[in-house]
Amino acid sequence: MRGGPSRQAGDAGNSSHMKTTHRSFHPLAVALSAALVVLALPAAAQSAAEVKAEAPAERTHLSLELDPTPFFSQGWSAVVKVRPAPVHRLELSLAAYAVTLPSFATESGENQGKGFVLENRPAFVLGTDYHVFEGETWGVTGGVLWMLVFDRVTSSQAPGAHAEFTSLAAVPRIGVQWRPFRDGPYLYPWVGAGFYAKVAGTTDVGTLHYAPAAIQPGFGLHLGWRFAL
Repeated sequence: MRGGPSRQAGDAGNSSHMKTTHRSFHPLAVALSAALVVLALPAAAQSAAEVKAEAPAERTHLSLELDPTPFFSQGWSAVVKVRPAPVHRLELSLAAYAVTLPSFATESGENQGKGFVLENRPAFVLGTDYHVFEGETWGVTGGVLWMLVFDRVTSSQAPGAHAEFTSLAAVPRIGVQWRPFRDGPYLYPWVGAGFYAKVAGTTDVGTLHYAPAAIQPGFGLHLGWRFAL
């Protein structure tokens, strides 16, 4: 094999040259990378500080609401809500209302055809709602209303007679809050289903027996105003 030794020597020389070149550029690459990191750190820190400064801290909010629907049946409603800053997605509410229920709420089952009229006068409500989703102008809530209801029932077939009883209820609900502004007016429609249990009183109207429904639909169309505290 001609030229074997000299080729091997050449290859060895080239290999040595490549290794030398690699060793000479490696420290330079490390130094350059370190310099870029050092230069980028202040800019990254400044950017993070600006983002933090732009994000407003959550504040405690107070809301006042009313549902206009009871007013159409000689009733009324009032709601006070608070969203504490430390757990801002949680909303607590206190409410009271009075309403005469529509006939479809009483004319069913064994109450059918007996002319019953049911009045919630009044009802007191403790609400716990969680804001599952919040966009710029609207959000979705889910929660439960815990209710103490004082009922009065009459019948067109028993003039002058009435019955009074007390119920406890839990009403799971879901609602949509539409807020055109961060604070100020908003609209809050919701729907739910109430689970009721009579705890005191009588349901006999004269000779007629009224059977309270264990499950009743619930709904509202609240008009509200939100304040930042």
